Amino acid sequence: MIIVTIHFSEIFPNWARDTALCITTFTNWLGNSIISQTFLTLSKAAGRPGAFFTYAAVALVGMAYFFVFLPETKGISLERTDELFRSRKTFIGFKPHSKGTAEEVE
Repeated sequence: MIIVTIHFSEIFPNWARDTALCITTFTNWLGNSIISQTFLTLSKAAGRPGAFFTYAAVALVGMAYFFVFLPETKGISLERTDELFRSRKTFIGFKPHSKGTAEEVE
């Protein structure tokens, strides 16, 4: 948990860091709670392998979303990252990016 918190504190710009840390911490705990509350029921209904495959499928859908809709930020300063996200619509229901490279911002 501590590594996740440290990572989140480094990826957000200063002006949004407090709010973003609250949202990401809440989302992390919510996800942990959902898995904890549903695992026993799901493992009884679908078996342990079925439960793990269900959670894996949800994780794969999440990974696909991030690969399609979020641009690459490697090599971009934190201030330029802010500009990148303000210039693109990168959330649910908006257009995907084609390459998502740092060169698009510059």
